[in-house]
This record gives sequence, C-alpha cells and structure tokens, in this order.
Amino acid sequence: KQPRFMSRETVRQIAYRIAEHTEYMEAGRLNLVVHGGEPLLYPDLAFFLESIEATVGRSQIRVAIQTNGTLVNEDVARLFVKHDVHVGISLDGPPELHDRVRQDVAGHGSFDSAIRGYQYLRRHCPELLESVLQVVDVTLSPRTAVRFLEELGVRRADFLFPDWNHDSILSTGLRPGSIGHWLVEAFDYWSSRPDSLHIRVFETIAGLLLGEKAGTDQLGATSVGTVMIETDGSYEIHDGLKTAYEGAGRTGLNVRDSPVRTVDELPLMRAFQTKASGACAECLSCALFHVCGGGSPVHRYKKGVGFGMPSVYCQDLAMLIQHVGTRLRDTGASVPLLRKGSSSSFTG
Repeated sequence: KQPRFMSRETVRQIAYRIAEHTEYMEAGRLNLVVHGGEPLLYPDLAFFLESIEATVGRSQIRVAIQTNGTLVNEDVARLFVKHDVHVGISLDGPPELHDRVRQDVAGHGSFDSAIRGYQYLRRHCPELLESVLQVVDVTLSPRTAVRFLEELGVRRADFLFPDWNHDSILSTGLRPGSIGHWLVEAFDYWSSRPDSLHIRVFETIAGLLLGEKAGTDQLGATSVGTVMIETDGSYEIHDGLKTAYEGAGRTGLNVRDSPVRTVDELPLMRAFQTKASGACAECLSCALFHVCGGGSPVHRYKKGVGFGMPSVYCQDLAMLIQHVGTRLRDTGASVPLLRKGSSSSFTG
C-alpha cells in the first residue's frame, strides 16, 4: 500500500492556519510536531519546513519531528539545523526488544539503523536532539530500561503506556497493576540517581502532587490538548483514538475551510483539555483525579460504553501516583525528581 503524502497545497493551507492561530492566541509559541508513520519518508519535507517558517515565522512556532531514526543522514541533519527542528527518537529499548517490536518491510530488526541515526544527531547537532520515547514493555527489566537510556546519553525521555483500551487489552494477557509495578521499580531506581536524565511521566506526577496545575494528554486534570492534522488536511482529535475504532477522532473539519480554533470547541477536544468534562463519576470522586485526570481518554474506551470508563490503567496509575507521593512526603519533597533545567520540552 502506497503512503498518502501531503500535497503542497495542503502544506500551504496548514501554514496559513497555523499563522492565523498564532494571531488568535496572541501570546506564546505554538508547538508543531511532525510525526507519522515515519515523517522522514515524506519527499517534500524541506518544502513543508520552508513553508511553515516563511508563513508563520520562526519566533512564533517551535517545530519538532518524532522519528524512528532509521533514515537520519547528513542531508537530514543539515535540514534540521537549517530550520531549527528539534528531534525526538522512538526507541523501545535494547536491541533484542526493539527488534522484536520494530521491524523493517523485510522483517529485519531496525535497532542498528535507529541507533546509528540517534548517534549521528548526537554528534552533529546535539542541541536539537530533544528526547526519546519508549513504550513500556514489562518483559524488560525497569532498571535495564533506565540504564539503557543513561548509557545512550539521553537527556529527556518518557515511558509511555501502550495504547490499549478495555477491549484490546484482553488479548495481551497483561494483568492489572503490571505496568504500575514496572513503573514503581523504574521510578525507585531512577530517583536514587541524582544525575540521571529527565523522565517526563515521573516529573509530571511529582509536579502535580506538589501543586502544579497543567498536565499532559496522559496526566493531570487539565492540559493544552493537541490538534492533529492528517495528510489530507483534515483535523482529528488525538491519533491514539484510532485504536478504539476507525474514525473515533474524526471531526469533519479541514484546514481548507476551518480555522484551528474551531476544533477547541468540540466536546472530544475538551475531554483532553479539561479532563472532568469527559471523565466518569468514579474518576471524578477519586482523590487522585487532580494527578491522573482519569487517564488518557484513549485508554478509557469500551465497546458499548464509549469513552466513559475509568482508564484501563487505573490501578497502575494509582499505584505509581501513591508511591511517588509517599516518597515526596518521606523525603520532604527532596527526591531529585525535578532535575536542573526544564523537563517540559518533549516532542511527543
């Protein structure tokens, strides 16, 4: 199946809508993350970046790309430097794990190519190498996962919950609490190492427990929300919703005829921005809601019920949040969680 590449006309329309939205917002820079699929397969990437920069202006937007790293080379790095593009790499752990879950079209593992791309960026434009995203796999030792990132010299990373819901998780054999146990062990190892990297899930939970208000799509009672634009210019609400059913995040709106702000008015968008608007009564009555926000709406879905369930990771989230809270209380909030420098700049 041939990929559907974005047309130049759609690129121009997207650039116009982003410029329009920066004027509407009046303050602050917008974050634009290019992802896929694999965005480095896009043959018109240079035109895309040039159009965004020319129409929006570099001072108004922060551009990032989330890539698997396998196609990074000198030309790609030069393009990133020219347009000040920050880069996130998706790595799912050491070779044996990464190659099991990420294979090329010939069925070969992609770890060597991904690491080669990561190391190239680290040598030639380290200031642009922003973060590493890793989906939690409980078959990997949590300590190994943290050490793997440290040994690579990663500055910022995040451990992501797999995008399963109440239906899809049934076929995995994963027991409730397994990911919570994994994250607690990873947290304990990581927090005992004061010079370790930033890990967003841990730092976000710590910040929320210490009184911060803004969270992410995954955590917190509020977040800025994320508008997705597909290759045909259509707006969608969070691409992870596709794991529930085809079209779950579809809005019926397109950059051709609708400004970005029209998406903010949709109920599903508000469910990501103000979590209480879409959370169930059980979540709203929970003492941890201000930290977990009911979990991502992506993980709440159940056929016949919709997105009105508690997160399929409710037990895991509660376990981790309570554990971090206990550590903060026991140490007088002195656990070296909030590392020197910001941990908020992530591409994904």
